[in-house]
Amino acid sequence: MRLEFKVGDKPRPELGNHSFREDWTKTGLLKLINPGSAVRIAAFMPNATPITYEAMPNSVASPPSSAVRDLTPGVSISPGVWQWPPTRSGLVLHRGVNVVNIEVVAAERPLEGEDVELRVMPALGFKNGMPNVAWLWFWYLWPFLLVVQAFWAFALVRWRRQPGE
Repeated sequence: MRLEFKVGDKPRPELGNHSFREDWTKTGLLKLINPGSAVRIAAFMPNATPITYEAMPNSVASPPSSAVRDLTPGVSISPGVWQWPPTRSGLVLHRGVNVVNIEVVAAERPLEGEDVELRVMPALGFKNGMPNVAWLWFWYLWPFLLVVQAFWAFALVRWRRQPGE
C-alpha cells in the first residue's frame, strides 16, 4: 500500500526523503536522516488482528505532481529507524472479496487533516509482482502466444492442403 500526497511547486520536507545514515545491509536497521512526519495506519479484517503500517519517506520515483510514501508493516523502533527488511508480514488477503477496514492511527503535524489517496497495489501487475505470484507474470504474454499459435495453425493447414498430394 502507499499514500499519495498532492504537492505543488514548493518542497515538502515533512514528507521525508531517502537519505540514509548508514548502510542497512550491515546493521539490519534502516536509519533515515529525514523520515518525514509520522503517519500510522491500522488495517484489519473482521475477526482478525489489526496490522499497523507506517509511512516510509517520500519515494525516490515519485511523479512530479504528487509525493508517494510507501507503507511498511510494523512500527519504527524510534523516529526514522526501522528493522529492515521488515520482520512482520502485511495483511493476508484471501481469494474473492475481502472486507478491509482502514483506520488512521496517527498523523503528525503538518500532515494532520490533509487529504491523501491510499493506493493498494495488486499482488501481480505488469510492472511489479509479489514473490509468491511473480511466476504468473508470463500470462501477460498470452495475446502474443495466441498470434504465434494461429500462425502455426494456418501454416499447417496450408501445408496439408497443397495441390498435387
